[in-house]
Amino acid sequence: MKLSRQDANLFYELMWAIQFYVNQKLKIFTKIKTVDEYESSTSE
Repeated sequence: MKLSRQDANLFYELMWAIQFYVNQKLKIFTKIKTVDEYESSTSE
């Protein structure tokens, strides 16, 4: 599936917010308090 540039940008914009929301609900990384902190954290 190919996305337009606009749809791809929207996907990546929403992806961080959704992952942050799930992280808060499941309490995986409790020290991360904002989407910006989540986005800038390492994958490790």
